[in-house]
Amino acid sequence: SILYLAVVAILVSIFVGALVFDKMNMLGAGISFGVYISLFSILNATDAISVSNIFSQFDNISHQKKVLVEGESLGNDAVTFSVLMMIGIPWSIAASHFQIETALLLLSKSLIISILIGLVFGYLFYRLTKFFTEDKDEFFIMLGLAYSSFTLAEYLHVSGIFSLIISV
Repeated sequence: SILYLAVVAILVSIFVGALVFDKMNMLGAGISFGVYISLFSILNATDAISVSNIFSQFDNISHQKKVLVEGESLGNDAVTFSVLMMIGIPWSIAASHFQIETALLLLSKSLIISILIGLVFGYLFYRLTKFFTEDKDEFFIMLGLAYSSFTLAEYLHVSGIFSLIISV
């Protein structure tokens, strides 16, 4: 359900919204489709801190539902940021030279590599926690590995936020 809400629903929402606004010429003539994609990417991003804060005010919501909503919120941010940075902005800047096939191939490559990095660091975290019993130790290991996952992904010019989410 997180995958559906954070990826499929967000992508459909971005592209349908952009298509409708583009067909209705809402921002005027001469605006590239990439501008509409950028606009709807920003509109679909949610603030994970706000979601967490709202859910913390209710006592009768189960932990599983809180994790589901917070995970979906983080996934939204990662998807919208990736679409904005890899499709929306390049298409906006170079509308006449932009190729959607190239952008989708680059996005797919970035996501696959990011997910693999996240899985490796997540597995390292899982293995390292077997040696520690204190929650504080596990927290610092998780924090260090999450930052390492993010840093390596960004160094390789792929999505650091996806690798961080997957690793945690």
